Amino acid sequence: MERLYIILLGIIQSEPNDSIDCQIANYLLEHIQDLNDITANDLAQTCQVSKSSISRFTRRVGLNDFYELKHLLHHYQPNLSKFDFTARSDNENSMIQYIETVSQYIHDLKYSLDFDAIEEITNDIYHYPKVIIAGSLQANSVCLNLQLNLFSSGKVAQAKVKYSELREIIDKADSQTLIIVLSSTGKFFQRLFVRDQRLLRKDKPKIYLVTASAKLSELPYVDKAINFHALSDFASGALQIEVITNLIARRYNEKIRTHFFDQ
Repeated sequence: MERLYIILLGIIQSEPNDSIDCQIANYLLEHIQDLNDITANDLAQTCQVSKSSISRFTRRVGLNDFYELKHLLHHYQPNLSKFDFTARSDNENSMIQYIETVSQYIHDLKYSLDFDAIEEITNDIYHYPKVIIAGSLQANSVCLNLQLNLFSSGKVAQAKVKYSELREIIDKADSQTLIIVLSSTGKFFQRLFVRDQRLLRKDKPKIYLVTASAKLSELPYVDKAINFHALSDFASGALQIEVITNLIARRYNEKIRTHFFDQ
């Protein structure tokens, strides 16, 4: 269920406002509580698109037909518990509790993070001719920030946050390509490659996965996982990934400066 909402939000985030898919996704999200009686024809007329456009849209979001799309949207409920977190103190002020909890998660990285993996990924960033940083939604800004920070040290990397392009990009990447995937939940590959074996080919790119999900790091097409400890709550995940990518960028800069100074 959540997968569909993530894809719809990704479409309106990355597509031009006047694109067909953006109009359809935006209408579905804005009227999600009022879709019980809508038909594919109704949706096409409302969005001023053809019925075939609705069919293409449902396939794009990974569904068989409009009826499956409507069924999933019909069961939508706001996820109010998403913002819960396990407080690290007994302070009565929930805002301070949140800050203290986030601070503790960041502090825990010192003990749980594999710093050898940070060294390995920075070496690979230097040696691979093509580097792609990939993620979706909450990882978007982190992808772009890592891209900018690496460029500040002279490394041009691509940041791919447009969900509709990610699968094709990964499909076409070869052994000269390094892909860094940022996914705190580890669901990135679940969304893109369900029971898919294409990334097991011999000329596949090298893939790093930065994630809090140890289980997902065991995917056969992930060459190296940088795991961090996190709970499934609102205080975990995104900020830890940002710290890790900042460490990668800073360590890369240190290596580059040392390299230049040695010349």
